[in-house]
Amino acid sequence: MADVAFDLLGDTSIHNSPSWDSSNTNNPLTHSGTGNVLKEEEDAFSAAVSVWRGIQLPGIQQEMDTQSVELLEQQQQSLAGRKKLAELTREFKKVSDQEKLQQFKLLLRAYQGEIDAITKREKATAQAFLSVYNALGQAPDPAKLLQVAVDQTTKLEEISALQAENIRLKEENASLNKQAVNLRSMSSNTTKLQQRLTRLETKQEETIQEKVREREQAFREEWEEKIRTAKEREHDLQRQLNQAKDQLKTLKHTNDSTQATLVDHSQKYEEEVVAKLAELDIVLLDYERANSRISELESQNELLRDQLDNNQGRGIDSERAATLEQTIENQDAELQNLTTALENLKTSSKKQITALERKTTTLQRDIQERTEEIEVTKRKLEQYKDYETVKSELEVLKYIEFSGSRGGDADDDWDERVLTLASKNLEKPIEVLLMEKNRKLENELTELKVLHESVTRDLEDVRTRHEVASRQLGSQMELIQRLEEDITRLNQSSGGNGAGVGNGGVNGYFTGQTGANPLGFPHPTSPPFGKASFSGDVVGGVTLGPVLPQAPRTPGFPSAASLNLDGSATPGGVGSNAGTPGVGTTSADHSILPIVTSQRDRFRQRNSELEEQLRQQSEQISNLRNETTQLQRDNVKLYEKIKYMQSYRDDASGSGVGAGYSAGSAAPSAAVDYTSPFRNNASGMVGRPGLHKKDDGDEIHMQSLDPTDRYRNMYEESMNPFEAFHKKEESRRFNNMTPADKAMLTMSRLVLTNKWTRSMLVAYTMGLHFLMVMMLYKMSAWEECRHDHETPNDANPVMPSDE
Repeated sequence: MADVAFDLLGDTSIHNSPSWDSSNTNNPLTHSGTGNVLKEEEDAFSAAVSVWRGIQLPGIQQEMDTQSVELLEQQQQSLAGRKKLAELTREFKKVSDQEKLQQFKLLLRAYQGEIDAITKREKATAQAFLSVYNALGQAPDPAKLLQVAVDQTTKLEEISALQAENIRLKEENASLNKQAVNLRSMSSNTTKLQQRLTRLETKQEETIQEKVREREQAFREEWEEKIRTAKEREHDLQRQLNQAKDQLKTLKHTNDSTQATLVDHSQKYEEEVVAKLAELDIVLLDYERANSRISELESQNELLRDQLDNNQGRGIDSERAATLEQTIENQDAELQNLTTALENLKTSSKKQITALERKTTTLQRDIQERTEEIEVTKRKLEQYKDYETVKSELEVLKYIEFSGSRGGDADDDWDERVLTLASKNLEKPIEVLLMEKNRKLENELTELKVLHESVTRDLEDVRTRHEVASRQLGSQMELIQRLEEDITRLNQSSGGNGAGVGNGGVNGYFTGQTGANPLGFPHPTSPPFGKASFSGDVVGGVTLGPVLPQAPRTPGFPSAASLNLDGSATPGGVGSNAGTPGVGTTSADHSILPIVTSQRDRFRQRNSELEEQLRQQSEQISNLRNETTQLQRDNVKLYEKIKYMQSYRDDASGSGVGAGYSAGSAAPSAAVDYTSPFRNNASGMVGRPGLHKKDDGDEIHMQSLDPTDRYRNMYEESMNPFEAFHKKEESRRFNNMTPADKAMLTMSRLVLTNKWTRSMLVAYTMGLHFLMVMMLYKMSAWEECRHDHETPNDANPVMPSDE
């Protein structure tokens, strides 16, 4: 009924379009047509008002308020139920395995009760939704009705203005007719007026023909543009209809498969699914009806085009052309209304499909959760099937753990019983494998300990040799300094009493003149051997200053400036008058040069030897450090393996190790510590090695006799629980993903973690966009060329005149 009202209102808007030509005002059926339109409009409004009056919206709103309060209460009850189930589940996980069999029924009954409550709430929600939908499903859109009413009011005002204009034009026409009668009655100027009238008529005909041609050309271009636009819209609507049909088919198949899957699990939703299918069928019928209506309009447009083409050669009057134009505009308006209705139907169908998919997804998730719970329960039940095997393995582990704490006949009886039990239940005894593995690990640890001790001894030897070499270097440095002092004293005694201290230095060895650059071989006390800096001077063309340190000496020793080969002393020396030449011998100066040169060569050679030794020792120390680091890593790994072997003992002791001992048999000694095969504390106490307690309870730290304590600390420091937890969480989230999400995540990691792949992705995206832009540009150019070929400019027929 709402659809009929919309159709009537759409037809009314078409007939009352503002683009209606004013030439239709001469039609005597205008007033009657307007009355019919108004009557149909009133009927449509009456139908819409009666529909909304039958809905009773205030009652529905009051009912929805009541239902919303009930839904809130149900949500609170659901939240409380879920909290209770979570508490029961945590308590169930905390109890032992024997009590879980008794608590499982209570937990299952609680879950079943919560499932029944959820089912009741779902049923109540569905009934509330269906009641609201049944009341409002067939109601028309009030916003559209109001909009149409406003449009009709505006159009009625325009019609009234057009009617007034028509009356005015009729009056003008009557007055013009009266004037024409008066003109005909005049006989004096008939000839002149006739000639003038002929000229005016000729000119008017030419003007009319020219205007008609222009108008015809404009109409032709306009109609061609409208036809082209209509074709494009027709193609778009057809494509949208095809897509909608494909989507509906896909949704039908999906709905059928979902319905087939949920038949056994959700019979309570059967009526709702059938209702949704009926709604989809109604939507399909609406689509088919719209499609048939579009086909009819297309055929009518084709007929009108044929009529227009046929009548263009014969010549039609302006009233017929206006009528055809109005008909085509009406058809276009009706096509627009149908398109709008089609879009509304598509929107409603999409909403219904989305709601149905959401409900289907919720049901599938509930079914999956129930299935997972059932699978977990089955796996837990299957875990209790290997009780005998676990018991035999426990006996074997007890034997392995306490094999050294027994003795005599009890140990033999224990071994026979364990070996017999292991041979019955196991293909290969596990104690043999574990003992072999333990023995192998002990041998590897022993070898590594021996290797570590040898490396430590080698490191101590290298350190000792390094200290001896350092002491030798110090003694040789002292000897060199004494030799230098002796050489200086010799030079001073051979230089005479006239030697003084020059400008180059005061109370020191040879120093250079002002502005002289130091040259020559560095002294052993200079870097890298020391921190003293030296200055230099030239004696007989040979640099001497860098050989000698710039350190304070005994006053009265000569400086480098006082030793010149020409035998002259530097003026300004201490102990002599200024300008008095000093006394020096050439033989003494020549005796210094070979000594200094040989000393320099010895220093160079020794320095090279020491640098080579230092390099070798540095390489050896680096190698020893690398070997020590590798040994520490290996020892940490061995300790990790020992820790893993120790976990068997912990699991066995936690499962009731002492259960195998009767009251008459003694339990294993508590003083035995199986943490390490090398543990042998002097105190014989179990606990942290290197610690014992006084009588007052204070702990006293002693040197550890167990080398595994250090590796235990290194192993515990290397463990990072947050990193392990992060890896577990990442693995769990990855496993919970769908295969498509896993593939997308793997591909994104492969692409984004490499610079080349990222560059290739950017280049590919830019190339693809460029290709799409070029394709669209080419397609638009081809479309324009096609339209140009379909409508040539010279195919414009000329409409004949009225004569």
